[in-house]
Amino acid sequence: MFRLKILVFALLGSGISASAQIYQAVFPNLSGPELYDSVVLAFKPDSVLDYANARDTLYAKVLAIDDDSLRCIYSGHTLYLDPTQDPTQYVYLNGISLGMNTEHGYPQAKGAANGNARSDMHHLFPARIPVNEARGNLPYAEIPDAQTQKWFYKTFVLNSIPAVDKDLYSEATGAAFEPREAVKGDLARAIFYFYTMYRAEADLADPAFFSIQRATLCQWHDQDPADSSELIKTWRIAPYQENKPNPFILDCTLARRIYCPELAQSCTSNTTEPGQHPLGLRLAPNPLQGPGQVEMTLPFSGTVTLRLYSVIGAELASWQITDAPAGFFRFGVETPVGLQASPGFLEVQLQGSGRMIRETVAVVLR
Repeated sequence: MFRLKILVFALLGSGISASAQIYQAVFPNLSGPELYDSVVLAFKPDSVLDYANARDTLYAKVLAIDDDSLRCIYSGHTLYLDPTQDPTQYVYLNGISLGMNTEHGYPQAKGAANGNARSDMHHLFPARIPVNEARGNLPYAEIPDAQTQKWFYKTFVLNSIPAVDKDLYSEATGAAFEPREAVKGDLARAIFYFYTMYRAEADLADPAFFSIQRATLCQWHDQDPADSSELIKTWRIAPYQENKPNPFILDCTLARRIYCPELAQSCTSNTTEPGQHPLGLRLAPNPLQGPGQVEMTLPFSGTVTLRLYSVIGAELASWQITDAPAGFFRFGVETPVGLQASPGFLEVQLQGSGRMIRETVAVVLR
């Protein structure tokens, strides 16, 4: 049998401290140029996939692996991705307005036009074609509603302020672009990553582009902390980029220490504080030898689905319990026979009464 325990991402020599948390401290005792240089040395990949393979891998093996679907980073527009087809071409839909192409969080014309800077998946996202075109090379910004010229949500493009659910829309003017609220932090951390790893390329293309966005990106990083989905994504990308994740997702203090001195000293990630664990998911006992128990508290009754994934997102095992009652819930699990020692994730989803909660814990299979 294999032993299941809380994951320790032990990146030897990287300055990342071993911890039972799924988020990691990144060079906590460093600051200034020494911190910047250490982060680049530890987390910048020397080798990434070529651009065609990077897009296909991001779509099929990182983002669509859970439900065979891709979602536009800006509008939430969703397309089914046939796993038997070429991923990039399939969702492009011959270039029609409902199709998707690849958005560079840091625009190609601003430093991401060539080489690793173009192909690094930590700043690539699927985007509906008209929304991607509207963003173009524009900087991110907070746009007053009265100044917004276009609003994007799903397949809709509005020319006036939406009557309801404004926060679900991305906004554009001729001078700036504002992503929807739910992904502002994700994009901020992607920009911090790019400007850290590819600063020479960025400054050569436009030395002012990052600085005019900096304060806004810092605000977004603070208001929209990294969550489990973002963590899973960066660790799914990592095996294709020398096992190097985006460190700004791992450590919420890193953005403040490098770019955002105006932010408060303390910060949290969406799954690191007790109040941010909606299910209180835990493994018991821990470490676990052979069969074990998953324990949680269900805030409402419904169907509980548990999935065990490898670190690259391959589903290893799954369990489902229908009509689980609200309250304390315990379920026996057993790791599959024949697995090699490796890190992974245990994801639990509770769905019922028109509501859905998902929580993830990182694990190691041994």
